[in-house]
Amino acid sequence: MDAETYLRNLAESELRRYRDGGPESMPEATERMRAVAAAFAGTGVLEPAVADTVLDELTTALTIRSPRDPRARHSARLRHVRQSPLSASTPAGPHTVSVTPAGALLQLRAGETDVDVYLFAAISTPELACLSAGVLSLPKGSLLPRSEQRQGLPSPSPPRLLSGWALRGVPGDLRAVDETGRSYDLVFNGGGDGTWSTGQFSLLANPRRQPPGAAQNWTWLDVGNEEHSVRIDLTASSSSPEVTATPNGLCAGEQFLRIRTEAVLGSGYHDIGTDLPALAAMVPALRAVGLLPEDSASARLVAALCRRYAVTGEDVTDPPAELPVRWTDVLTGGQYGAGPEAAGTNPPPAAASLSVRFPETDGLTIVLSGLLTRGQRTTMTGAFFGPIEGGYPEGPCIWLRDDDGLWHVAKVGSWSSGGVNVFKAEVVPPVPPSAAAVDILVISRTADMRASAPLTWWTS
Repeated sequence: MDAETYLRNLAESELRRYRDGGPESMPEATERMRAVAAAFAGTGVLEPAVADTVLDELTTALTIRSPRDPRARHSARLRHVRQSPLSASTPAGPHTVSVTPAGALLQLRAGETDVDVYLFAAISTPELACLSAGVLSLPKGSLLPRSEQRQGLPSPSPPRLLSGWALRGVPGDLRAVDETGRSYDLVFNGGGDGTWSTGQFSLLANPRRQPPGAAQNWTWLDVGNEEHSVRIDLTASSSSPEVTATPNGLCAGEQFLRIRTEAVLGSGYHDIGTDLPALAAMVPALRAVGLLPEDSASARLVAALCRRYAVTGEDVTDPPAELPVRWTDVLTGGQYGAGPEAAGTNPPPAAASLSVRFPETDGLTIVLSGLLTRGQRTTMTGAFFGPIEGGYPEGPCIWLRDDDGLWHVAKVGSWSSGGVNVFKAEVVPPVPPSAAAVDILVISRTADMRASAPLTWWTS
């Protein structure tokens, strides 16, 4: 059966399902259709425009049958197969990216609140430079006094050109000065809750006289404000972790179903169980057009997840496989959290540089820059260079295994800034500051990438 015929037959089936089941079945009808349409378009057996047309027809029919149901209008807004990339301005082609550990803590105590700025790494390309960072802001007197007294930076001349995000808890007067005396305004791009914020400080030359590529020639940077500063040595010897990339050699349908299944576990947007009916609908659809073998390993893993979450239906017919250890570590929450931190003590945040650049795969270059564990939460920071879809339905999926053998998944969220997709990710379960090293697994659609990196933690 060809893909368009299958999709139209499915639309008729879902329309009957909706008619017989009433409004309660509308979300399921549209989700299954969107999932199958995405599978066909993503594997190249159906043009996205054709898939969108069939989805439009189904959504229109659902809307006509329930003109006053807000869920019909919501389905209409979400009908298209492909979402817009988060950063359409990201240059195409190979990306020249470098990442250098910073490992510095800037302690600011002169303002209305106590602020610690954890500087993880410097990330630079010929077009931009930024410092990956986490910012902790607490009421006056909450944080320890500065462990080091160092002179602040001189008053900026000319005055600061851009104020950056008006984000509560993030200092808006930070600058950097390099070894030649050139000054840069630090403009924050990120998110937070007023207490803890993560993101990147973009370095904008002030005045605008920085030659292209100058960021890649820095030897050190002084970072701070008039109150206090820290020096970041960008020439310190630090062996870059070796990265291996292994093509998975799977057929197109297996590749698609595998990355979609992996992405369900790494989703930071909703519960796993809500994604499973749509994921299960892809299995018979891909088989019907000859893209998925009967003994598909990914289909058996989908069946295992459906059994775990009590998802039943006509699409779940494969015998369930045993779940991978890394999945069960994440699904059970791991072991970290049963210690003193969970009993009510509140140790200070601990940060570690995690500076790894992964080679471009499937048009995307991935850079990791740091980890920060605060209480029972760990945040990872980094950046994506290249187009990436909102919600990460096709990854990348980032996994860590600590030196105790426990697996952790990064639940990624990001935003676009100046041609780069800055990201922060909640790491589940959290990584304890006792971890001395991690193995990193990055799963993309066509390849798996691996690296091992030591962790050196620092705190205030």
